[in-house]
Amino acid sequence: MSDRTQKIAGYNIVYDMIRAVASLVVFILHVKPLLLYSLDNQTAPMASFDKMLLLIAVEFFFALSGILIGKILLDILQKKHTKRTLGIFMARRVMRTFPAYYAALVLLVVFYICFGVALPDNLILYFVFLQNATGFDMSFFGPSWSLAVEELFYFFFSALLIILVGFRMKPLLKIRLAILVFIVFSVIVRNIEMMDFSKWQYEISVASFARLDSIAIAMMVITFRNWNISRSYFVLTSLILFGMMIYLVLGWNSIEPDLYNRIILNILFLAIPFSCAVIVRYLSENLDMAPNKVIIFFADISYPLYIFHMVIFFGAYHLLPSFSPLIVVVTALLCLLLCYAFHYFVERPILNLRPAYYSKR
Repeated sequence: MSDRTQKIAGYNIVYDMIRAVASLVVFILHVKPLLLYSLDNQTAPMASFDKMLLLIAVEFFFALSGILIGKILLDILQKKHTKRTLGIFMARRVMRTFPAYYAALVLLVVFYICFGVALPDNLILYFVFLQNATGFDMSFFGPSWSLAVEELFYFFFSALLIILVGFRMKPLLKIRLAILVFIVFSVIVRNIEMMDFSKWQYEISVASFARLDSIAIAMMVITFRNWNISRSYFVLTSLILFGMMIYLVLGWNSIEPDLYNRIILNILFLAIPFSCAVIVRYLSENLDMAPNKVIIFFADISYPLYIFHMVIFFGAYHLLPSFSPLIVVVTALLCLLLCYAFHYFVERPILNLRPAYYSKR
């Protein structure tokens, strides 16, 4: 059990395994083009297969977030002092995500200034998680797009729950109603964006308002607590996800704003989050794993690694006189070490200061 999750009811090592694998996939796929560049000093476009894996890895992050946080929010609604506890929930989210995010953002801004690189015109939006509200340029602080999705979702979702607290409804109905609102909202936003786009990845796939339902769908899956996901259903869901992955690899660069592709994209943006959530839930409930120090290590540094790795490589690229394959490998290892140091000396002490949901009496 790690410091991040020891107070979450029902947490198990499978969540850490999925988190660790997803973060390593993102890390490795971002190191790969740097390693290739160091061999011949030429920047090759990222392959569709790699782009697909990056998208799926982040979808599993969203699924984990929706499932784990969904349990917490449902538990909050079922107990008294809901508004106060929702405030504590947001405070805990801030203490969990803000330190690494703002540290990486400020460090990147400092690098840009020191190296004479022009900062983006919408820099201020990065400080309020609105940089990718309706689209995103991945050239500056690319990994931040998914953090914007999460922070906007939990802020507005908590606000909606506070409003619903005043209505006479069962807690389960309240959270499902809130989830449905976010799914419908994202579907509407996506379909508006799909009417005319040139690059679906940047204008739709990483646009926060169009992707809020990626977390909501996973949260909906966890609200059906009595749903016993069978092995056959798990296999079917995995095959559906695999089919979506094949479609993305084959058609990544040929998705146009025509009726056929709009229908496919609508299915894709609903089926992938649902499939990832079902897979995460099935594995967490059926895969019996003993605690593993390697898995816990990479899970503990997963968030710092995700948010810092591109910043560290940007700094290394401009600071070092050459960018050989050895330099890339050494920088990658140094990145792991620095992220662990950030987790141990910054992140973990802050997590230990977070307010408790309920006082012990």
